[in-house]
Amino acid sequence: MNFTISLNNIANSHLNNNVPQDLEAKKLHILMKMKESKMYWKLKQHLFKEMKAKQQQDIFSVKKIQQASYQSGIEEQLKQLIINCANRSLKSEPIKFDPQDFINQARVKWTEIILKNYDYAQEKLKNYKPNGGQNNDADQSEILYVYDEKNFFNFMITIKNTSAVNLNMSPNTCMKVNFITPSLNDLRQKYDLLQNSDNIENKNSNEYKLREKRCKTLAENEALESEIETLAQGGLSNGERVELYMKYFGIESSSFKHFAKLEEEVDKKELMFDEILLMDSEEVADNDCFFIFQETVERITQAFLRDKEVRDKLKIYSIDTEKLNANDLQKIPPCFMIPMKSISMLVAPLGFCSNKVDIMYMIFKEFYCNFYCHLHSISSQPNGILFLCCIFEELMAHACNKVMNHLASINIEPLRIAFPWFFYCFIGFTTVENIFLLLDRIIGYRSLDILPLFAVGVFKLYQNEILKCKNAADLEKIFSQKIEFPFINCVRSVFQ
Repeated sequence: MNFTISLNNIANSHLNNNVPQDLEAKKLHILMKMKESKMYWKLKQHLFKEMKAKQQQDIFSVKKIQQASYQSGIEEQLKQLIINCANRSLKSEPIKFDPQDFINQARVKWTEIILKNYDYAQEKLKNYKPNGGQNNDADQSEILYVYDEKNFFNFMITIKNTSAVNLNMSPNTCMKVNFITPSLNDLRQKYDLLQNSDNIENKNSNEYKLREKRCKTLAENEALESEIETLAQGGLSNGERVELYMKYFGIESSSFKHFAKLEEEVDKKELMFDEILLMDSEEVADNDCFFIFQETVERITQAFLRDKEVRDKLKIYSIDTEKLNANDLQKIPPCFMIPMKSISMLVAPLGFCSNKVDIMYMIFKEFYCNFYCHLHSISSQPNGILFLCCIFEELMAHACNKVMNHLASINIEPLRIAFPWFFYCFIGFTTVENIFLLLDRIIGYRSLDILPLFAVGVFKLYQNEILKCKNAADLEKIFSQKIEFPFINCVRSVFQ
């Protein structure tokens, strides 16, 4: 392997980041990060030991080093180490604009709606009395949030591009955008591992035992992103999950001091959203699974609002700020996102990962910045929620045709049922076990298209019940219950 070429290629792939733009500076930045890794020195020691055994001299040519790295199997490990260090040190800037003009126009309109909702909520808060008090005809339910999944959905289905205008859309589909989405066969190939019962759930199989052993090894030692991703595709061990999440996201002990500082800021300065977040956490208190985490969730959401690091770590901005005036910019919290209703629920499951609030905070922060942010932003990105909704409707038409046709006959659009599942990453709609198995695969495949797969699988496993439904009320009875089907069974059913 030509080390310099690999370093050049990877440095060039991080053109927009928060370190110097000079290529040589980037390469040095990556190399210095590599030298902080024990794996780097271990690979180097192993390579030279191999070479010394083959030739008794201390001078080695670059060509011979490259040959030795390839022959000893170090080449791929070194490449993955470079990628890992680059991802840790060269961070890409958040997406602010979309390649599609109609998407950018929609982002501007959605930002305007959000800011109007903010003003409305702020006005209502002036008339709000805590502890159940009433004042000036204030409707307590109206001020709980700035926007929710219904607001977002109703706006999203108005977005359309010219290439979608002439599509022959089914009467019970909602999307008016036309993206080139992966086919059912594409997804079958991508998620081929999930169809292997020995690897996933047969605890007596060699594959399962090796994966469990590997989880423990990586949890106790230095681990690369790619190694954790490979394991996460099959599912992480419950005992090692939190440690592997931390290693995957590069969460270090120094990060915990940052959370302590954020809590100090919560005590020093009150934000308009603090009262809303306190009310939002009541949903956690009312949840049979998560009620014990309410106080912890409140601390985390309030700290998140004040975390300026979030602004730089977000993969995409959910609001368009380019044309906002100074007054409107002041409405946006330091984290640079306006929280939606039930943001507290996105935090709650992590209480089962760790009883340490700082660890919970850092893991939530990474999941939001890397993945959840796509679910609350308008874009044409493959991980974007518009794209995921298009995948869902395509899959329903091909893998769940009977259900789709029956729902059309009673004038029901299945995306209206599934959209909240996507918006909240199924949190609050399925079991805690399913949530973590889902999060593992999101990390493992670095992708959110597992969400529409899971959703279509739910419809398919409910097929017999759905086909008996005569109206929306019948259907609501089915989906008002928590989804108990095992996650893996839902995914597999789509491919059967």
